[in-house]
Amino acid sequence: ASAAPPAGTVSGALAAPKPDTAPARSTAGGAPRGGSTAPSASSVAPLEAVSAGALLKLTADVPATVTVVGPKVSETLDTPVRQLKLPAGIYRVTFRSPTFGEPVAAPVELGPGDSRSVHADFRAALPTVSVR
Repeated sequence: ASAAPPAGTVSGALAAPKPDTAPARSTAGGAPRGGSTAPSASSVAPLEAVSAGALLKLTADVPATVTVVGPKVSETLDTPVRQLKLPAGIYRVTFRSPTFGEPVAAPVELGPGDSRSVHADFRAALPTVSVR
């Protein structure tokens, strides 16, 4: 077994979870006003689901792909990811950059209502990942 990384550091790539529910639809007032038929950001998930989950911000110095793997989630996205909504749990976040051969990864624990930021820095000879 390998030792856990020091607190506050992680490496890895993240992926965004697929929505578990269909977008909410308005039943009052008929057709949407303003000519747009797309649901607003506030209508996509019920408030209870957002408040019970957690948010991740994923960034990297140089652009990278990030994969997030955890309970019922396995998603790959391009950085930056400003707000990735996830259920509470422990995730493996892996960053991959075309300018650096090896991926960097770290575990990230999210509690209900947590908001964390994960950043990979590929500019140094040995890339680093920090979690705040």
